[in-house]
Amino acid sequence: ICGTEELDMDALKENARYEGGYESLPTSTDEVRTSIRAVPRHDNVEAGAGAASTSAESTSIDASAPSTAQSGQGVGLEDDGGNERMILVWFWRILDRMNFEDKQKFLFFTTGCARAPIGGLRNVRLTVQRPGGDTERLPTAHTCFDTLLLPEYHTEEKLERKLRLAISNAEGFGLC
Repeated sequence: ICGTEELDMDALKENARYEGGYESLPTSTDEVRTSIRAVPRHDNVEAGAGAASTSAESTSIDASAPSTAQSGQGVGLEDDGGNERMILVWFWRILDRMNFEDKQKFLFFTTGCARAPIGGLRNVRLTVQRPGGDTERLPTAHTCFDTLLLPEYHTEEKLERKLRLAISNAEGFGLC
């Protein structure tokens, strides 16, 4: 059997493409922190003025705080797409946490083979597509095109649960 058992997920991430709404989204927490913008809360309305005024405190948000950017909660933040900003961060974080066997299952699920091609995962061009919003459906894959259809789940826990369920039950064609 050709290929290697070495699974360098960083190389896979480096060459990944994103489509269907995921094209320009950040793939790391640092990128999320720099792309999030604070939205003024209009909770200090002056009586009779008919216009909202905001205080400096309501527009100043620390995007590096664990309760906002890192957890993906987005409390008090607008990120031009809700959880879209965090879904890819969660996805790569989940893959990083997987043990070797689960990484092989993921590779099998997305490419049809549990082994990396000769030259390693840098030779795989994984495409992650958004098939829609939050759903109870599992992620799916088109193995001939190395394409993962990853719904926009609302939480990292749900994404991990659905992804693990999908990769644990992949049958494939039995070619590798």
